[in-house]
Amino acid sequence: MIRLCVVFLILLSFSSYADTSIKQIRLLYDKANSDEKSCLELLKRIEERNKNLPIFLGYKAAGTMMKAKYGINPIQKLNRFKEGKTLLDKTISNNQNNIELRYLRFANQTNAPSFLGYNNYIKKDKEFILTNLSKTKDKELINIISKFLLQSDHLNDQEKKEVQQWKNY
Repeated sequence: MIRLCVVFLILLSFSSYADTSIKQIRLLYDKANSDEKSCLELLKRIEERNKNLPIFLGYKAAGTMMKAKYGINPIQKLNRFKEGKTLLDKTISNNQNNIELRYLRFANQTNAPSFLGYNNYIKKDKEFILTNLSKTKDKELINIISKFLLQSDHLNDQEKKEVQQWKNY
């Protein structure tokens, strides 16, 4: 009985740790687009833990693409962006039904400069997100995605009206 309680407490602490970790990663990701320090912290924290889980690979990829904008050397910036893009697309191809990964790609594609040509999944990801947002159990994630979608130029008024019902769910 005591062993069972110890095992339960250990498992509980790991699940709590992972949950806290994704919350921290999401907060850093939100700041990373406008703050280089947050971008570097995002990548550092992912490297420190859970770096092989698909969701963390997705954030690593997105963070790597964002890190490119803070570089000086154009070739290095392009290589960083391509590295992140390749990792994100590969992670999604292995986890096609993960709405958070699809959101990360949609966010990066809609914010990427057009000359990079990274826009081939915008429509497909938007449709996937709109179809599956209501099926998501993670309320925090629903709010994050909804907030982003409502600010996006890639949704029409009807789609934004649909998303509005899920904001602050």
